[in-house]
Amino acid sequence: MQMKKKLIYSGVIALVVAGLIVAGIHIFGPVKKNKLLDPVTLKVGTMYSGKKLMADLAFTNMSFSTHDEKIAQVSYGTINGMIMPIEEGSTKIVLKGTYKNETYTRVLPVKVKNESGVKVGCDISAWNTAFDADKVKDYNLDFVMLRLGVSSDVDRLSRLKAIALKKAGVGMGAYWYLASEDRQSLVSVKEAEKQAKMFVRMLNNMEGRTMEYPVFLDLESMTLIHQKDAVGYLEKIVQSFVSILQKAGYKNVGIYANRNFLVNYLTSDYYKSFDKVWYARYGYAKSGPYSDGSRAYLWQTGDHYKSAVVGHKHLDLDYMYTAH
Repeated sequence: MQMKKKLIYSGVIALVVAGLIVAGIHIFGPVKKNKLLDPVTLKVGTMYSGKKLMADLAFTNMSFSTHDEKIAQVSYGTINGMIMPIEEGSTKIVLKGTYKNETYTRVLPVKVKNESGVKVGCDISAWNTAFDADKVKDYNLDFVMLRLGVSSDVDRLSRLKAIALKKAGVGMGAYWYLASEDRQSLVSVKEAEKQAKMFVRMLNNMEGRTMEYPVFLDLESMTLIHQKDAVGYLEKIVQSFVSILQKAGYKNVGIYANRNFLVNYLTSDYYKSFDKVWYARYGYAKSGPYSDGSRAYLWQTGDHYKSAVVGHKHLDLDYMYTAH
């Protein structure tokens, strides 16, 4: 009985102490508003939650930033403050958060290692009007995936961007966003073939066969999904598009898709022939390659990184895990 009382008493004390800590009232004094955290080692190819690593209180209005985007980036589009290691070196990640109407700062020293030779790159489209090819290598990016068109529209500045990338000595691949012309109705086989031919013309105009990286078909538009036969119809659309690329000499073809498409629509045996899967999943703390039941060649980790490569506006960043 005496032992039981001691255990109950100890448990009550532990709960009280825990409650005080959560409330910000430490028994050893008040919580510091500005705190330098213990250093951590992060690996290129793995994503980390800044919130999990740094938030020692129930902060609200959290914002994360990096001291050096050449070493580690931070996604500004997720509440978890996703940290993406870029290049070996050291930097600091900063968290600012509100707790009980007061502002707190946490600084996390990080050391970045790349033990697996993972490459880091970005993907660029017509939205990235401030793109500077000369800054790609300066900011430790190894490659660029260049969008050449979407639906029936070509990215008209893509050829100039490709010329600038080649001049800068940056490896390049390309992709096409497949969607119906009105962006609402179902894509037809005829439309898919038309867009594939547009893609081929764009590739030929920029000597696409000399690209260092694959060409990708971007599958994310809901105009690709047939209500009654989603899987079968999409396979027919993809086959018609890819066959035109291959007949034109583009054999190194891959598929870009998000989790919804990979899990629910790209499920037939046909897709097993693609060894280049470019997987889009944001806000996910995971080591790669990551894909639901498939092989991830590229992982698009997020689209809200601020980078000097695009005038400190939003940029998509990617990890590459295998030889191209």
